Amino acid sequence: MGRIKTCGAVCHNAKGTRCLCWCGGTFHGAAGTTNREELSSITSEPEKIEYLIQHGFIKGKSKYKEQTKMEFKEIEPSSMILLPPAPGLCQECAIKHDPCIPHNQQSLYYQTSFYLKNKRYPTWKDAMAHCSKEIQVTWLIRLKEFGVKID
Repeated sequence: MGRIKTCGAVCHNAKGTRCLCWCGGTFHGAAGTTNREELSSITSEPEKIEYLIQHGFIKGKSKYKEQTKMEFKEIEPSSMILLPPAPGLCQECAIKHDPCIPHNQQSLYYQTSFYLKNKRYPTWKDAMAHCSKEIQVTWLIRLKEFGVKID
């Protein structure tokens, strides 16, 4: 059985990357899917409780909430007003940085502004298009070292 330590706060109000609920992350994320399926295959209530106890459930103190699939509806952006960045910030990405380094590709302002202009989201190559070749090569090397995939 897999075990992870990330939490989407689906069954409680924990925030961050450490699950604070009784399961310690056993029933969340990708590994959680398998574990929840295993749990749902147990039909006997005493066996189900025993299974939960093996994974940190404390009878009388813990509560288990079955997770359900949520329906998502994707909507296209229709109209929006994007206010300009504050003075002193980069007017492209709304982050304070030296003009010779790339824009913050992960800035929500930059992503939204870029999408409104180009009908696609920016890549790191877009964010560094205004930089010198030397800066671009350095950033591409560093981003790859951090596991960022650059197309």
